[in-house]
Amino acid sequence: MVWDRRMHPGYWKNHADTNPRVAELYGINLNAAILDITGLNLGAPADLTIDQAVALKGGGENALYRALAAGVFNYYYGDPNVGANIVYIDPADFTAAVQQALDGDVEGAAGIIDDANNLGCPIDSFGRRA
Repeated sequence: MVWDRRMHPGYWKNHADTNPRVAELYGINLNAAILDITGLNLGAPADLTIDQAVALKGGGENALYRALAAGVFNYYYGDPNVGANIVYIDPADFTAAVQQALDGDVEGAAGIIDDANNLGCPIDSFGRRA
């Protein structure tokens, strides 16, 4: 799995007001974004937006939704200091992780996506470069 220049959920949660590229995705339905990227219906609550999902706390489905929301940001934007519209997450890898969750391994899929979101992350939750 080769995902490069990712940001973890804390970064995306803390930077909507300072990064217009991030704000573009806030308010978008998480299911719609996942369906657009993967072709799969996640089945998350119908009214769950990406900004709500990235702010969820806890494990299980909340951890999955939080990781997927960060994955959506990473898919569309990756490192906010690099040019726009660069795909940083391979859609096939992202789709495989969503399918794993749909097949019942919610925690395993959340872990895979979360690990990928954090792997090589050059910026912490507060926007500081490591």
